[in-house]
Amino acid sequence: MTVESNSVASPETVHGGKPECLTEIFRDEVNLAVWRREPRTECLDFARHFEAKISSFERFVVQEKDEPVDEVLPRWALELPGARAWLADVRELIAMYRCLFEPAAVGTRVHVLADTPRLVLGLDWLS
Repeated sequence: MTVESNSVASPETVHGGKPECLTEIFRDEVNLAVWRREPRTECLDFARHFEAKISSFERFVVQEKDEPVDEVLPRWALELPGARAWLADVRELIAMYRCLFEPAAVGTRVHVLADTPRLVLGLDWLS
């Protein structure tokens, strides 16, 4: 695990290769915890296919507990190779987020960033 400290203020950023590093967010001096991981091949394949079909995309979906995550994608994207694996990965990340923070709902953001070949996923705590 790597810890970065800002000398101007005391907040730290923690990076780790295991999901357990995310629990570091509960330390008072930590303001960002990052789990660095290699995405599964199927997820990368899905992202490439998705980005090839659409150059710009942004969606925000509020997820109550036990709601399906499929709606974060347009219907046509569910048929792309690797879509089910990507959604399973998103489900796992949402479950981990819920375990850590116990939010009433989770906001799931999906973006294709303009001028970059990247599909980005973000999770937000909603109460």
